[in-house]
Amino acid sequence: MVNLIEKEIIDEVKLSLTKSDKVYLFNIIMDYVFRGKDVRRKMEIFVESKFYHIRNIVLDWLITSFDENGQNYETWREWIEEYLGKDFADRFRRKAKLSSLSSNSNTTNGDKKEVYISCRADLRT
Repeated sequence: MVNLIEKEIIDEVKLSLTKSDKVYLFNIIMDYVFRGKDVRRKMEIFVESKFYHIRNIVLDWLITSFDENGQNYETWREWIEEYLGKDFADRFRRKAKLSSLSSNSNTTNGDKKEVYISCRADLRT
């Protein structure tokens, strides 16, 4: 459980995230959820560069979020909406739907890659 001071720090972190920070975190989540990648090193780099003075608290918060949310799409959508914003949550929801559709059909890996790339391209607009 996060204590009150840590919660306040996380709230400050949330408010200080730039659009670029949000895109970076969103891409980490996408890699983790939809591609099954180990993203711990990417999280560490992000936290070290952005929040060096409170890195342990922020990294613990992110790692805990990843451990608790696992591969659950709905839990991630809610987390993304709370910390990154509604537009990112909507993009994640679309990707989850596309992923669900492609896993239920005979989609090739190339098609899945195109879906992933098109979803990431949405972030640039």
